[in-house]
Parts: sequence; structure tokens; C-alpha cells
Amino acid sequence: MNQPYQVGAGNSQIILNVTVSTVGVAYSVFSVMKNLQSLGIEGESKPRSGNIENAMLGYTDKLRGTVITIRILINFSHLNAAQRENKSLKFR
Repeated sequence: MNQPYQVGAGNSQIILNVTVSTVGVAYSVFSVMKNLQSLGIEGESKPRSGNIENAMLGYTDKLRGTVITIRILINFSHLNAAQRENKSLKFR
């Protein structure tokens, strides 16, 4: 679901943080788009964690009406069937 990014009247700095808590191996990417065109503001997570820390997106005046897309891929293939079914291991 896409919704335009809503910002106030000020000109504040916008920083993105994504925290992924999983027993899987995660990878995250983000991009900022306006009118289906990338604004060149893109980034990705650190290896394995999927976390994105303090990614500077810009200021509200430039982000008004944009769409921020975050995609997260989680790989559970390193776990055996018993580990995947163990509820205590699921999403920390």
C-alpha cells in the first residue's frame, strides 16, 4: 500500500531507522520516489541483521508528497525444520 509521505509546514530533517528482529538472515532496502520516479535517495541494511540505522532521507520541504518504500527479505534456509517450528525461536 502506498501513501504519500505527509509532512508538516516546517523544514525538519527526516532520518529513517529500520529494526528487524528475527532468527533469520535479513536484508532491507529503501528508496524514496515521487511520481513513480526515484529521487536517488536509496540505501540498504547492514549484512545479516536487516537493520538500517540513521539513514538521512532529507528535509521535509524536499520529501513532501514522496513515497518511501522499504523492502525486507528474510531467509530462514539455514534453520532445520525443527528450528523453524520452534515458537521460542520465532521473531525475537
